[in-house]
Amino acid sequence: MRSDSKTYEEVAKNCSAFAPVTSKNSYSNSTSNTPGQISCVNCKHFTQEKYCELDLYDEIVEDKKLF
Repeated sequence: MRSDSKTYEEVAKNCSAFAPVTSKNSYSNSTSNTPGQISCVNCKHFTQEKYCELDLYDEIVEDKKLF
């Protein structure tokens, strides 16, 4: 699911399961990671391998026609 930062932001804004990570268990996988920013990279369901563990990313991208 690797994508650009803008798409990650749009997907997170449209995701009903978005859950921001806490600073204690956050994984920084982007130099543009900003605490409090709504983005997949700041969601607790986003893995270190850059995938949504709930498998919602593709569904949201297709539904919202983000590509």
